[in-house]
Amino acid sequence: MHPDVREHAFAVVMAGGSGTRFWPQSRRGRPKQFLPLAGGKTLFRTVVERLFGWVPPARVIVVTGREHLEMVRAQAPEIPEENLVGEPEGRDTAPCLCVAAHIAGERDPEAILIALPADHVIEPAEGLYRTLRAAVAHVASRRGVLCTIGIRPDHPATGFGYIHRGAEAAREEGLPVFEVRAFREKPDRATAEGYLATGEYAWNAGIFVWRVSDFRDELRRTAPDLADAMDAFGRRAAEGGIAAALEEVFPGMRKVSIDYALLERARRVATVPADFRWEDVGSWEALARLHPADGAGNVVSGETVLLDARDSIVVTDRGVVAAIDVEGLIVVRSGDCLLVCRKGSAQRVREVVETLRVRGGEKYL
Repeated sequence: MHPDVREHAFAVVMAGGSGTRFWPQSRRGRPKQFLPLAGGKTLFRTVVERLFGWVPPARVIVVTGREHLEMVRAQAPEIPEENLVGEPEGRDTAPCLCVAAHIAGERDPEAILIALPADHVIEPAEGLYRTLRAAVAHVASRRGVLCTIGIRPDHPATGFGYIHRGAEAAREEGLPVFEVRAFREKPDRATAEGYLATGEYAWNAGIFVWRVSDFRDELRRTAPDLADAMDAFGRRAAEGGIAAALEEVFPGMRKVSIDYALLERARRVATVPADFRWEDVGSWEALARLHPADGAGNVVSGETVLLDARDSIVVTDRGVVAAIDVEGLIVVRSGDCLLVCRKGSAQRVREVVETLRVRGGEKYL
């Protein structure tokens, strides 16, 4: 990779989202990305520390909910204040990345943006750096190419989107770079099994690398309303600062993911297979993959007493939780709420959150 390319790299950590599937520990005041679900450090802190090994804090941008800025400051004091973006409301990943691209592009016309979610587990660090070097080198040497990071699937997951790889386009830093044929929505199990059988599909990790100028150009073609809104954001920011633009322009941006708005219709998309272990910490069942189980297959956190319990996840941050002669359960006690469900039903926790919202149980959210 050309030695100057890395100097143009900026990273944006997408730290928005409510983390409803990790209720009741994840609440509006402290969503899952700010919880220590993967160990002693929070998911957010772990991600930014990974980035600091490759991108200096002065070029790390964090986009989060306005109400969570204090937690970001406390957990990542190395990041300059001007790099912290507090969204007045969640608008999904496309507006988030428009704002980050504007900030990076204003500082460096040749800026290359690396975008990562704040709630993923990535290790080891060197594997991440090797993958990023390959992706950055590829977009730096080819105008108009947008790059994604693909995860090699090890089971027919139905909760992830898939990337259909095409021909190998290049090798960068010793890693292959493939053309992208198409993005596929979350499949049913039979379809997912078919994807795995071909060897041509990867999970879409939601990690992206592109030149800011190429991002703007492709957005103008695939989502002109967002491109216009990005321009308006820039004009207002030039007049009154980022805070004014966030208050007055950002809420009017279309709420849409970057996959729908841009990538699925972009002309030139490439993918680099991830050279690292990746976990999308999407629900309580992910704890079983992140923490060692006891001899009976239980994963526990906090003060617990388990008698003849098997294959269960038991978590408490208040008092003691005891479980007797149970199997395949998820039990989470946090504050004034208790969750009990079967393993395999953890995705339905968001339904509990929605039910509480409809019933007026805002104090529990």
